[in-house]
Amino acid sequence: MEKDDENRAENDSGEKGPASSVILSSASEGLEKVADNALNAALRASVVELSRSPSGDGLVDWSFSRASFAATGGATAAIALGVWSGLTLWLTGWTVINALIGLAMGIWALKSPRKRVAWAGIGLNLLMILGSVIWWR
Repeated sequence: MEKDDENRAENDSGEKGPASSVILSSASEGLEKVADNALNAALRASVVELSRSPSGDGLVDWSFSRASFAATGGATAAIALGVWSGLTLWLTGWTVINALIGLAMGIWALKSPRKRVAWAGIGLNLLMILGSVIWWR
């Protein structure tokens, strides 16, 4: 019986229990504190990084302006409208409207990082405008 009393210790609530359970509970509490501190440090670091973004919105570090980011889609649209105008050129003369919109999108896309695609779209749409004028003359 004396051995059992020696192996038992008081835990935080004042109850008697095995000494190993007291050690394990204090170890788990220590790990929880370490994990909480690490999580708080990571959150604080991310908040500091977000507050340093050049755009001031605190969400994304944009390396170029949002307007040029949107104009990147204009380059793709210019190519798509040029191809569509080429496929439907022989059907109707109204295809020239698609080519004109594609030309405008390509000119807008010159502000984007995808300038080569924009120039290809401009050239393709100019070719389709010329083809439409010649075909439906």
